[in-house]
Order: sequence, then C-alpha cells, then structure tokens
Amino acid sequence: MKKLLLLLTTVVLLFTACKKEKLDLKDRLEDKLKKELVKDCPILKKNFKDDCKTKYGKPGWVNRDCDCVPYKRKD
Repeated sequence: MKKLLLLLTTVVLLFTACKKEKLDLKDRLEDKLKKELVKDCPILKKNFKDDCKTKYGKPGWVNRDCDCVPYKRKD
C-alpha cells in the first residue's frame, strides 16, 4: 500500500511539474513573438540599428528617426 501511495504521489508531482514547464515555455514564446511583431520603425518593419538598404541600394542601418542611413567608411 505504501509503495502504491508513493508511486501515485510521484506521478502526480511529475505531471504537475511538466505542466508548469510547458506554461513557462508558452509564456516565453508569446513574449518573443510580441517583441518580434512590435518594431521601432513599423514602416520599415525594422528596429533601431537593424541592417537595411538605402534608397540607393547601399547597405546601411536604421537610425532613431527611422531612416536607413548608409554606413560611414572608416579611413
């Protein structure tokens, strides 16, 4: 009888712990999705400092004004 009670308790604790972990994973995925959907510059669909191409096709980055500015050359 004690073995059955111990086994039952172990199973209940095991399944309870698994459900909690799944909820945590679900919450983390939802948070990540929200961050990906909310962009700093919705027109460009980019965040600040993301890589982009300027209107002239040159590589650049997104500044705080949501403009794609070319990288400055280091001489």
